[in-house]
This record gives sequence, C-alpha cells and structure tokens, in this order.
Amino acid sequence: MCRARLRRTMGGMQDAEDLDALHARYFADRSPEIAAELVRRHEGLAGSLACRFAGRGEPVDDLRQVALMALLLALDRFDPGRGLRFSTFAVPTIVGELKRYLRDRAWLVKPPRLLQERYLHVQGAVDYLEQELGRPATLAEVGSELGLEAEDVAEALEVGGVRRAVVSLDAGVGDDESMTFVDVVGGDDPAQALAEDELFVDALVHSLPEAERDVVVLSYFGNMSQREVGSRLGKSQMQVSRTKERALERLRRRVAVAS
Repeated sequence: MCRARLRRTMGGMQDAEDLDALHARYFADRSPEIAAELVRRHEGLAGSLACRFAGRGEPVDDLRQVALMALLLALDRFDPGRGLRFSTFAVPTIVGELKRYLRDRAWLVKPPRLLQERYLHVQGAVDYLEQELGRPATLAEVGSELGLEAEDVAEALEVGGVRRAVVSLDAGVGDDESMTFVDVVGGDDPAQALAEDELFVDALVHSLPEAERDVVVLSYFGNMSQREVGSRLGKSQMQVSRTKERALERLRRRVAVAS
C-alpha cells in the first residue's frame, strides 16, 4: 500500500490546473471548501511521508491521520506570498509531527530526554557489537565502544525497559496456568468512541496558536468568564472575545476539513 501511495504522490499533486491560485484563494478567505480541496490534492504527499515511518510499531492508518492533521497545520501556516512551493513548506511540518508522535508513543513512562537518547545509542551499540563479536556484549564492552561507564550502560538499558511491552495474549497469568492474558483483559469499552473524540479535540486545540489556545482552554476547560480570562491573560474583554472568535472559526474550518 505504501509503495503504491509513493508512486501516486507526484502525479496526484501535479495534475492540478493551478494549485498556486488555489493556495492564494485559501490564504485570502480561509474557505473550508477550498481547504478540503487542497487536502484532497495534497493527501498523497501526507500519505507518502506517513509511509516512510511505517514498521516502527504504529499502524500506517494512524500515521496517515497524524500526517493529515499536520497537513492542515501546514495549510493554515502557509503564506504563498513568500515564494515557496507548498510541498517545500509542508514536508518539515509533517515529518516533525510524525517524529513527535512516534517519540511520544514509544515510551510507557517517559524518562528525561537525555536518558532516552542514551538508551537509543546504547541499544545501537549492543546490536552492533553482537554482530561483530558473535555473542552478546558485556556492559564493559558496550561502555568502551561508547566511552561510557558500565553503570551508565546499565542505567540506559534499564530505561529501555519502560518502552512499550509486547504481551502475548496466550501468555499464562498468575499461578493458574490454564488462565491466559486474553481471559482477563476487558472486552470492548463503550467509552472508547468518546475517548477518541477527546483525543481529536485535544489535537485540534493544541494545533491553535498559543494566544488562541490559552483563551479556549481557560474559557471552555477552565470554565472562566471573558472577564476572568482577560484578567488572567492581561487582555480586555473585547480582546478575549475577538481571540475566541478567531480560534473557534479556525477550529470549525479544521473540523469541516477532517469530517
């Protein structure tokens, strides 16, 4: 599927009669209809970038959704008057969002970034030395390869233990060998759809510019009045009202495009 998407990407983007004019129109009036058309024309780019990150433990469909959300962000931020092609502008945004998504999903408990990076270096050295030596490397050998103390190597590998675990559904649970993991996990959760909606809303809110996001969060999640929001942010009630309207209009456009 990914290879086919990659083959279609350039053809799907270059069959537009005038993409530049379409981007200019969207920049001028932010029409949801134009945004939807631009997403349609550029979805091959988002899909192909998502496919680059396939095979890293996340479903391709989930990666594609992340890429499409990043595509919407890029559309909102793109200024055609600066002389850049949209694809040149959008690729770093989409790739950055995909990397952030994978990084955040890769850990059950997120240790400090320094320890995450050290674990990745240590694990790479472990794999390399095992091939070179034909046997598992000792902590001292890994430390020598990276210029680390054996204790630092052990700490990094321990940090690696909080990465996502893969549990066999047929694995035994407790002392009862006849009971497996699948026997004790819950069934379908009726609240799952609500949870997915909450994640979608959270992603939309966090995609707003900081000033708009602060007003929305305080107004709708903090249950504050416009006067209270203005007092918290050092703005007048009129400024808060205008900022809220801009934010809600931006969210409506993105929901319309994503629907």
